[in-house]
Amino acid sequence: MLTSNAISGIRNKAKNLIAASFMVFAVGACSPAAKPPALSGSELAADSSTESPARFPLDNYLGLVWGTSLSPEIQKRMQEEIRQRSEALITQCMHDAGFEYDPENIPGVSFGGTFSSQELHPNDREWVAQWGYGVVRGAELVIFPVEGTQTAAHTLSAAELDAFHRALSGPPCEEWGVVTQSGQGASICNVPDGWSARELAEVSGCQGQASLRISDESLQGLEESEEFAPLFDAIATMRSQLRSEVGGWETDWAACMANSGFPGFERRVDPTSPWPSAPETQIRDEWRPIGTIVQHSAEDTASMLEREINLALADFDCRAEVDYEARENFRRTEAELQFIDDNHAALEALRLAAEQRS
Repeated sequence: MLTSNAISGIRNKAKNLIAASFMVFAVGACSPAAKPPALSGSELAADSSTESPARFPLDNYLGLVWGTSLSPEIQKRMQEEIRQRSEALITQCMHDAGFEYDPENIPGVSFGGTFSSQELHPNDREWVAQWGYGVVRGAELVIFPVEGTQTAAHTLSAAELDAFHRALSGPPCEEWGVVTQSGQGASICNVPDGWSARELAEVSGCQGQASLRISDESLQGLEESEEFAPLFDAIATMRSQLRSEVGGWETDWAACMANSGFPGFERRVDPTSPWPSAPETQIRDEWRPIGTIVQHSAEDTASMLEREINLALADFDCRAEVDYEARENFRRTEAELQFIDDNHAALEALRLAAEQRS
């Protein structure tokens, strides 16, 4: 669930989100602008030497859709082309609605530049010894812009400003969702149960229309297409079942952790948690439970950081001792090979569709 402010921010920064994650919204686009440039055969051939190797069997199919089989340079160029395409579609759509639109100067919206996170290195023991899971010192891993926040100047009346933002990102949550209050006093916008990306786009204005248009034309859009959505649902189910399995590598890891002074873990993977591991989830829950604001003293922070690092190091060493990743990856490879056997026709159709779109 997102706060109303967060949803507004997401929509106002849709040009970045589309390039980064290709979020799919709905309804037809406002502009007949050209499709984003596709890679030529020569570019694909030239890039094949730097292609990322397939780590797992399904990567041979999904890498085509998500672009992960291409070099970082090609991926970055494609994302920039899609960002520009998104801006052009939104600008044309807003013009058709009677508004001038500048993505860097949106009336009533504050900008503080962009921020990026330093890379996490959970498989580097030196990094783990300094940061643990990156929870207690997590704020230090975020790089904020040096420029100050400023609000775009505008001369619109309150009514005109409301009309502008309704055209850009749709009506406020109160008109289509349910607003509740979080434990921190923030407004939470609850998307109605069962809503599809298409239904969300119908209340997302020009930004929603633009993202669907891009999705319909891009490789990533295949994931949400009517033809391939069942295939991707099946992939998600298969992976969920894998996360629910308790293999020998899990029980061996838990025994190692107990011997290292950290008993109580039955397995490393917590299928109910969004975080990669049960130890990290435990640290996060202790440090700052969801829905609360906690102010820690310097002594508490130092103590918690020490506990986090010791736990993360034990986790790191136990994974190495029981050959955790290799055994887990073997099981995943096994499951994916079986999935390919069971769904070969659908996967080959996906490959063909991806090749046609590229």
